[in-house]
Amino acid sequence: MDSLSQQLQSLSVDAKSNWSVLSTTVPAMAEAMVKTGKDDAAGSVAALNAYAQLASDNTAIAEPFLCASFGSVLAAAGSKAGDVRKAAEAAANALLKDMNSNCTRELLPILFDAAKVENPWQQRALALKCIASLGDLCPDQLGNALPEVVPEVTAHITDVKKDVS
Repeated sequence: MDSLSQQLQSLSVDAKSNWSVLSTTVPAMAEAMVKTGKDDAAGSVAALNAYAQLASDNTAIAEPFLCASFGSVLAAAGSKAGDVRKAAEAAANALLKDMNSNCTRELLPILFDAAKVENPWQQRALALKCIASLGDLCPDQLGNALPEVVPEVTAHITDVKKDVS
């Protein structure tokens, strides 16, 4: 984790001047996000916070890397640690808020995969919240994708967990 910490500290500066650092740093962040051990919670939160910061500050440069690792953010939402879940939700919202609306089609399969019944309910709930927020943030793109979205979302209307439905 020390190597990742050092990379994260210089990420904001490096991303603007040397975007090639993103091809190694973002996958390392994604790997750190999904670690589930008790000792790994602080590292997961740090990686999720770095992801959110990168999404807020350098979206145009980092967007392809961030979108590719979005599944790890959603997977972190299923963590048993509450602070990891909160950081995952903040990271997801940071990307959705600042991303180019044309990325909607790229994120939908990731969101559909995260919303599957076999995933933890917190992960499913966040995936469905993200799909709902795309309606506000990217209405035209989500409207064009409705034939794909409606069957996926309809399956969750009768979910046992109130937070998911």
